[in-house]
Amino acid sequence: MNAYTRILLIAFLWTLFLSGCVGTPQIETSIHEGPDGSLMLQTVSKDSLRPSHPADVSVETFEKILTGIHYRRSPSRWLQRLMNSGTQSSPLLSPEQVAFWAPHLQRAFLQVTAEEQVFLRIPLPSTPEIQNLTGMLSFEQNNLHMALSVSGFSNRRPHSKTKPRSSAALGVTRPTVTFLPRTAVKTSRYQETVTNFTIDIASLTMPEGSGPKDSAKTPSIPDASPPRVTPPVIPPDRPIIRLETPPSEALKKELRTLRRELSRQKQEIERLKKQQESP
Repeated sequence: MNAYTRILLIAFLWTLFLSGCVGTPQIETSIHEGPDGSLMLQTVSKDSLRPSHPADVSVETFEKILTGIHYRRSPSRWLQRLMNSGTQSSPLLSPEQVAFWAPHLQRAFLQVTAEEQVFLRIPLPSTPEIQNLTGMLSFEQNNLHMALSVSGFSNRRPHSKTKPRSSAALGVTRPTVTFLPRTAVKTSRYQETVTNFTIDIASLTMPEGSGPKDSAKTPSIPDASPPRVTPPVIPPDRPIIRLETPPSEALKKELRTLRRELSRQKQEIERLKKQQESP
């Protein structure tokens, strides 16, 4: 082996060593990618709590989760805040989007490992003042942790034709992400751009007036609502697509923000658990 070959071999081995030290990429497996949105599995940072993955959750439960994601426009002035304390919230996703994404989420959580969490981004064409809903989701036993963010917030009224006034002049802040029913929300924390929720899946799926269940697979009872849009059939042997191109800088920034907020939320929950267990 000549000196040049030896140098190349050493450089190759050193590259392998460095790649092992850096670890796996943050975005690893794509479940769905298209004009209707993105769904992918992302590796969890070392300082995060390990989720209870994979998770066997029904499509109906994911439909309730997606339907429960709402938003409201909150008054920014304290007087208007008092006058509009009962501001109504609106669903972020349309029924068609709920029916489309629920089976994809079920498939994602059947594949996700304890070292991964699910990243979701959905365009919102039916909500003119918001462009995208971005979220990081993971299960911990019977709790769903969600770090949600809305992007593309417009400071102008969507239907104004002449001299649209800004939201500040109208006394309205950026949209606030909420979740319904409130009884299913165990914890919530509102940041400037990210809202963290811990959802009790048993409370979300149990029939009204019944006791708590101890499994996220609790069947839900049918209601008298109009027929749902038929969800798409996803072949179980559909190949997994590995991302070969690096994510955009904007997507990297969203991922870092959501990952940081979700990690803080899980650490706070762990701290509260230890505090309750101590005498």
